Amino acid sequence: KVTTTTVTTAQGNVTISSPTWNATNHTASVTISKNAGVDSTYTVQYQVVTTLANITESGWEPGTSVSGINLNEYVCVRLWDGNNGGGYTSSKITETTDPTVNVTGVPTTNGITATVTATDNEAGMPANPTYIYYIRKADGGTFEEKHRGPETSHTFTGLDQTTEYEIKVEVADKAGNVGEGTDKVTTTTVTTAQGNVTISS
Repeated sequence: KVTTTTVTTAQGNVTISSPTWNATNHTASVTISKNAGVDSTYTVQYQVVTTLANITESGWEPGTSVSGINLNEYVCVRLWDGNNGGGYTSSKITETTDPTVNVTGVPTTNGITATVTATDNEAGMPANPTYIYYIRKADGGTFEEKHRGPETSHTFTGLDQTTEYEIKVEVADKAGNVGEGTDKVTTTTVTTAQGNVTISS
């Protein structure tokens, strides 16, 4: 999120609130208020643009509540007395909250299948995010990257029998914030008709 922003126009200060995100359509809303001391004859006008080069004189709208703003768009504000706007100021909409990542590992005889889900209630997730899968033994060590791609499931193979592993998956949301999820799973032992056997790594 961006914090509440106070910006200066030629006629005085205005405050643009921190954005409130819609978790369904992943757009933001803000409110704009005139600070104390601003002449009452001035009204707030705004426009939302993808780049500041897209601002047009005909694009200004009166109002203090703005909704449907996409990530990285600009909310541009001016104070208008009917004849003179005296320039404008702007605030870019960003967000810094990491996505929520849930990882579930299911053991096999010499491997673990990890399944991941990721959600972001602010800017949202990309249509095809890149998931990065890591693994290490649960008693310590460094995570090793084993796979990256759009797949929401990956099987780690060639693992030791009856050993606890920790798996981790990372993924970024539309704003580039990276979230991670982990799970600890113990691989199983192979069973034959005559009893258990252990297959070395």
